[in-house]
Amino acid sequence: QANFSEHTRPNEVLWIKSPGFPDSPYTENTFNQWKLRADRGNIVKLEFDSINLEPDCKNDFVKIYDSLVAIESRALVELCGYFSPSAPPTFYSSGNVMLVTMGTNEEHNFPGFQAKVSQVSLGSMSKG
Repeated sequence: QANFSEHTRPNEVLWIKSPGFPDSPYTENTFNQWKLRADRGNIVKLEFDSINLEPDCKNDFVKIYDSLVAIESRALVELCGYFSPSAPPTFYSSGNVMLVTMGTNEEHNFPGFQAKVSQVSLGSMSKG
């Protein structure tokens, strides 16, 4: 199990990726988590550049939470399978934190994922 922590800065893009990506498939029977933080008054933007996991979420998954702890009521989405890079899944936190988790089982290792993390000012998100 590995824990990663990233803090974004204004006008900065960080990258997170599954261990081994893109050179080797992700390892089996692992659980990794990435704690993402933005500055106060900003939210976290997570944009998947590449995601290719086993198609069944019961086996391998990436799960995103609108918090720093894996509380089911704060889960935003669970991803598995393949997503086209031309339509990258993108998610936003409601506050200045987000948690990305990845769980894998013992079979069928796929390439994994790579995602861009940045922060967005709450002011720039307001509509109207």
